[in-house]
Amino acid sequence: MSSKKKPSGAFHRKRRLQHSQEDKSQAKALKRFFTTSPSCQTGKPETTKLTESDHADDGKIPISEPLPGPSTSQDLLTATSAIPLPPSCIGITGTDTEDVDEDSLRDAALPSTSRQAIESEQRRDPLLFLSNDCGEWPLKINDEARKIIVERGPQQVRGIKFPKDIHGRKFSPFHYSRKLCNGERVNRYWLQYSVSKNAVFCITCKIFGNDTSGLAGSQGFSDWRNLGRLLSSHEKSRPHMKNRSSWRELSQRLHLNKTIDAEHERLINAEIKHWDQILKRLLCATRFLGVQGLPFRGTKDVLFEPNNGNFLKLIEHIAQFDDPMAEHVRRITSKETHVHYLSKNVQNEFIAFLAGKVQNNILEQLHEATYYSIILDCTPDISNTEQMTLVVRFVTCKANEDISIKEHFLGFVPVANPSGEGMTEILLHELEALRIPLKNMRGQGYDNGSAMKGQHVGVQRRILDLNPRAFYVPCGNHSLNLVINDAAMSCKIAADCFATIQDLYNIFSGSPVRWGTLLKHVSTLTLNPLSSTRWESRIEALLPLRFHIEEVYDAVYEASHDQKFDGLCRSRAGALLKRLQSFTFLCSIVTWHEILHKINIVSKQLQKVSIDLQNSMALIKSVKSFLERMRSEEGLNSIITDAKELAEKIDATADFENEQEARPRKVSRQFSYECKDEAVHSGKESFKVNFFFVVLDTAISSLKERFQLMDNHSGSFKFLYDISSLGKCLNENELKYACQRLETVLTDGEDHDVNAGDLYKELQLLANMLPPGSLPADALSFINHGLEDVFPNIYIALRILLTLPISVASGERSFSKLKLIKNYLRSTVSQERLSGLSTLAIENSLLDDMDTDSLVHEFSKLKVRKIRF
Repeated sequence: MSSKKKPSGAFHRKRRLQHSQEDKSQAKALKRFFTTSPSCQTGKPETTKLTESDHADDGKIPISEPLPGPSTSQDLLTATSAIPLPPSCIGITGTDTEDVDEDSLRDAALPSTSRQAIESEQRRDPLLFLSNDCGEWPLKINDEARKIIVERGPQQVRGIKFPKDIHGRKFSPFHYSRKLCNGERVNRYWLQYSVSKNAVFCITCKIFGNDTSGLAGSQGFSDWRNLGRLLSSHEKSRPHMKNRSSWRELSQRLHLNKTIDAEHERLINAEIKHWDQILKRLLCATRFLGVQGLPFRGTKDVLFEPNNGNFLKLIEHIAQFDDPMAEHVRRITSKETHVHYLSKNVQNEFIAFLAGKVQNNILEQLHEATYYSIILDCTPDISNTEQMTLVVRFVTCKANEDISIKEHFLGFVPVANPSGEGMTEILLHELEALRIPLKNMRGQGYDNGSAMKGQHVGVQRRILDLNPRAFYVPCGNHSLNLVINDAAMSCKIAADCFATIQDLYNIFSGSPVRWGTLLKHVSTLTLNPLSSTRWESRIEALLPLRFHIEEVYDAVYEASHDQKFDGLCRSRAGALLKRLQSFTFLCSIVTWHEILHKINIVSKQLQKVSIDLQNSMALIKSVKSFLERMRSEEGLNSIITDAKELAEKIDATADFENEQEARPRKVSRQFSYECKDEAVHSGKESFKVNFFFVVLDTAISSLKERFQLMDNHSGSFKFLYDISSLGKCLNENELKYACQRLETVLTDGEDHDVNAGDLYKELQLLANMLPPGSLPADALSFINHGLEDVFPNIYIALRILLTLPISVASGERSFSKLKLIKNYLRSTVSQERLSGLSTLAIENSLLDDMDTDSLVHEFSKLKVRKIRF
């Protein structure tokens, strides 16, 4: 069946409708290229002086206010993007606005007096309003018009719908740049499209050349099929290169004519260089004082005055050896300038600027990492203000590089309401202010305070209600500390042991004479006080008694018999001497040294930033195994053997039997069937039952209880600890169950971090590719080298695993800087300055990596005071 020879009526109607819509959209577009004719005006126009706002939306540029033209070859290449075009310039706004009559809107906005003034100026001098359309330029370009065009710069038309010719071809902005042989593109700033002519022109040849054909002619060039070939030959021609050189020379000459003369230009450049050098030295001085945690200000803010602070003193010393700073100081002292950038307000600006750059760097890394954990801790400062430290933990995975676990400080936040509700509100407000999405939080790390870890109204519970995937992990160091605290308070013998150690320190530290007596006998290790918060650090107080007890014994013996000490001192020393001779005390010293030595090693490992959930659980299990092995007859006999060696050094009796014990109280029985407790007659059995087993049992049970939550989180990720051995450890059903369990815990409503089915398949493939014994960090580094798209679910799961916090040691370290910065001499420091100085001191490694020249350039842009019109 043959097709129709003529189109259908519906086709004709559709085409007519399309043409009418196109005509309607272009109906008012032509008005943009015309100005109101003077003959259309009636009456005598007023001679109102034009202002800058009168020309703001016009397509003509007045001679009296020229735009700066490009002055260098680089400026010429980027002139198009550097100079903004008025809205009336042929739809250059980047969107199709044919339906909007911009001239009508502009004329309606202008007062009648302003419109009359514009028309009056047009009649007096036609060059005053030279069009942006090069097709409307006069055939002969005089010097004044040439000056206007060069100062204005190129006006390349973009973002409009270019009309097609009879062959269906049209102009493309692709021709505005030239492709070099090495693949780079160079802007053809000299090529300009004319909407009125629907042609392109070479503006350099048009205003400087003598040729009146082709790209320099009055009609331009509109053969779009051969445009590329013409441009290639034209830009390599000698006349074009000569005209380009003329454009550049005129542009530079006009640019230099804006200054008074060459000498003033040289002086201005010298002044710019001078301030660049000064700002560089001031920023370096700020960075030095901030990193070292030193105070800036003193009691005075004047140079060469006593007590004027570290910042001004540092400037004075720099000026002795540095010429730019010496010149700057000379200007200040001679009152040649009042702009010196040395005031307290500018110091705060320097601190805030540098701290802001460091914080932005941290936030950029955090957003690239996607998943993060939050670490919070609180402490009161010297002014009794509760300060909350904000630390984030995330994993950086740069392409083809090893992964890195990082913990960064974001600032101190004052806490008015230290309850769980108050701190949650502050945390959410800070996350919103820093533009950190709460939905990407995968871990919470707090100490064991009730306001933080509360199961019903604590911070961790409130955050979990908002984001169920933000797993709460109790601080491992705080948990270990509480384990030792529980064990130390479990029995009287343990409490007496630590009380004796503290009494030894108190009696010698109470007087320089007594301390001298101690130093006379103790040559290596001196006595240390007990830490009231860090129980695992009490091993430092135990070391002198464990390895140098004979030296301590001699010092105590001299203090108890030397007549130069008063009676109370000798009495206290005599009582301590009897305690040191107790074999139970010696066994307690050996026992606590073994326990604290092991836990202290584990505690230091848990404080590392690179620690992950797998390694932390392995360390906790090693502590538990150690305590269980120690709780045996072999462990007790080893303790007694070491205690006998200590007894021999101080000539003490190495036996429990000779120690006097209090007579046991006789307890009345209410029921006849209750049997009496079997009396312990052996001193060794009494020590084992009343101290040794009690301490170890308490420590083991407390260890299980306080690390139960961490063990639960570890169970969800446990199968990822050694991916290379999954085939040997788990069968298919167990592996599928583990993948499904991980998908469940990483699900929030309809959002899933991983897919269990895909994760199962990826693990089977990856297990054969990894070397035996690969840790999660090793597996993630292996995937990070170009295999992210192959193992996406494993990639996400391992990043979340390594993101989970283990301890709040980074937050505790920030408190050390807080105590140094806000001390009793600087108790009135503002909160913003405190956070800024703390950021510089804590994140000094990020600050050192920043380029000083770029910092000076950015700070100078913030402080520029001259507005260029």
